Amino acid sequence: MNTKLKFIAEQEIVIWRSPSDQQHVTLRLSEPQIEKGRDGHDAWACYPKLDGLIHLEKPVLESTSFRALVVALQICRQLIRKESKGAKIFFTSKFHGDRLLPDDGLSLKELFETA
Repeated sequence: MNTKLKFIAEQEIVIWRSPSDQQHVTLRLSEPQIEKGRDGHDAWACYPKLDGLIHLEKPVLESTSFRALVVALQICRQLIRKESKGAKIFFTSKFHGDRLLPDDGLSLKELFETA
């Protein structure tokens, strides 16, 4: 692993199970970079991070940078899904004073889906 990762996307979420049971998680994706794959050939590596939830060290290795990003994001979604069953998810935004958004929370599907 390159010890100096450049992260290109970051989102803090709060998994809200109850007023007394909340888990803050920071989701980050590294910029894809070329590394040696398991087979010794060059591959695109993207490092997903879920600080506050699980410690991930291994990158996603794919044949294109786009696939590496997509698969890394899918892994993050799967890991968050395991921890958020029955919970509401909120996100924070520096543009909104770090308050929890939206007011009534959202589902995992709403967090990861596009318009």
